Amino acid sequence: MKKGTLVVTIVVAVSLAIGFFAGRQQMKYQIQRVTTDEWMSKPPQEAETAEFVEYDTPPAPKHWSKPKYPETAKKAGIEGMVVLKILVGTDGSVVDVQVLKSAHPALDEAASDAARKWTFSPAKLVDEPVKTWVSFPVRFSLSES
Repeated sequence: MKKGTLVVTIVVAVSLAIGFFAGRQQMKYQIQRVTTDEWMSKPPQEAETAEFVEYDTPPAPKHWSKPKYPETAKKAGIEGMVVLKILVGTDGSVVDVQVLKSAHPALDEAASDAARKWTFSPAKLVDEPVKTWVSFPVRFSLSES
């Protein structure tokens, strides 16, 4: 490589690097201006519960019933395990249910519907109830139905 070509290559590389970092610095400090009326008109958003919440005592099932085995799944011979992710509130009620591992849409729906009716003793941190997620497996087996 010739000396002139090397100098041009270095200058271009340095210029690109400076432009890249300058752009990042500008993006870092962008501020969105909002009027007081806009700020006051927006309802406060409920904070999301983190995937992991620290607790001393884990949530425990208090009242739960086995999900109803869907007739269509029975007739089709469908079995499997649905793993639910359940958000347990500070009062032990089920706030949200999500399917982590699906077995079949009919089984997922039956497990989720049943879970919404369950109650738990809430997780506690220093004797104070905390809202937290818990994983809960639900097995559908034709031999047990």
